[in-house]
Amino acid sequence: MPLLYNFDIESPEELLAILARNMQKRRLEKLYLRLNFLTTDSHQ
Repeated sequence: MPLLYNFDIESPEELLAILARNMQKRRLEKLYLRLNFLTTDSHQ
């Protein structure tokens, strides 16, 4: 089975760092959306 993605990186550690950054961004986006929802007038 061929690989679907070809990552031009040096080491597995770099890939893990990229994944960790992406997960952190998603968490921040979810937190922002949740806080934004809680502070809107329509929710009160």
